[in-house]
Amino acid sequence: TTCTLSTAGMQQCTVANGQSCPVIGVVSLPITLSGRTRIFDVLVAPTLSHDLILGIDFWRVMQIIPDMFSGSWSFLNPSEVNTPKVGAIHSSESLTSEQKKQLEQMIEDTFQAMPSKLGCTTLVEHIIGTDSPPIRQRHYPISPALQRQVYEELDKMLADGVVEPSNSPWASPILLIKKEDGRYRFVVDFRQLNKVTARDAYPLPFVSATLDKLRDAHYLTTLDIKAAYWQIPLSEESKPLTAFVIPNRGLFQFRRMPMGLHNAPATWQRFIDRVIGLDLEKYVFVYLDDVIICTDSFERHLEILKEVITRITNAGLTLNRDKCHFCKQELRYLGYVVGASGLMVDPGKVEAIVKIPPPRNVTEVRRLIGLASWYRRFVPNFSSLIAPLCDLLKKNRKFIWDDACNSAFRSLKDCLISAPILSCPNFDLP
Repeated sequence: TTCTLSTAGMQQCTVANGQSCPVIGVVSLPITLSGRTRIFDVLVAPTLSHDLILGIDFWRVMQIIPDMFSGSWSFLNPSEVNTPKVGAIHSSESLTSEQKKQLEQMIEDTFQAMPSKLGCTTLVEHIIGTDSPPIRQRHYPISPALQRQVYEELDKMLADGVVEPSNSPWASPILLIKKEDGRYRFVVDFRQLNKVTARDAYPLPFVSATLDKLRDAHYLTTLDIKAAYWQIPLSEESKPLTAFVIPNRGLFQFRRMPMGLHNAPATWQRFIDRVIGLDLEKYVFVYLDDVIICTDSFERHLEILKEVITRITNAGLTLNRDKCHFCKQELRYLGYVVGASGLMVDPGKVEAIVKIPPPRNVTEVRRLIGLASWYRRFVPNFSSLIAPLCDLLKKNRKFIWDDACNSAFRSLKDCLISAPILSCPNFDLP
């Protein structure tokens, strides 16, 4: 594992015999013990007699009980694996062979009625409400090395019926977004169009409220709706408003609802709420295109899952089967891991936060706070803890990374590394 040495903050520490020991920096080091992996901020000192010294914080985080008489140790909960592998999610090994057979058969039967190509509903269309005169913008330059990727994506969108050539007086530029695989995709910069668009007030669910409802999650399924926005058509009068420029290829406009439009989330949420229906709200939760099904019994889960897939199919939508996860005990959802035991942080996202070096400017502090705030419910007194970091964001404040900032930075990481499992509230209780 490659670790980055941070030299900010502490310059020495006090060891067990009371003497001072020079410290040259700190590294975030993943340590695995019997299949459990945690990430620790480790002080790097040049004069230690051992390669690695693990202290009480290590025992506490790993939930280890030492036996001084026998010279042995054991886990506090041997059956619990906190993080067996960073990013790993348990599958439903508890399903019997007969249950697996029933699940596979139901999936095959329901997906047979679903076309493989991108769907397009006839139940709703997206309308862009504006009385503004056309806004024409120049395109942003694209390097020759990236033009080929843009052209390949454009050709696929044309083949899928997502976009078409345009003669519109409107024109918006495109932006390039780097994907996880290192390639780029383009999005249209609709900021000027959004400024002159009437707002749709349809509400989106609160993420926290959705998570609080995931009680009795013994069986979980998440469904991935393939390119969800592109499965909603644009009204004829709205299509010219979405025109965009591809350098050396010309002007194009969307036939389907694109990402980046101000009212696109509201249109989608209203539509998918209608498709799923109020009668399933006890078991099915939808935040935009993230659909999760939660039940306390296998039989009920199979029944609800079949009904949801049927309703999605009848609405003219298609699912990305390869990205659906069926009947699991634990699943990632909205940046968390949910399961029967409760709500947990996503190890992969925590790892990304822990690997962040001490911020060097206000922008990096703001990014750190934004990432960590997603898990604020797992950190006691979160606002007080990050107060020294928030002070750096104050207007006309000189950026000085002092001991208080470094202490808050390290404490925040410690809290996320050892984050507890949170139980979902029982709203049936008085």
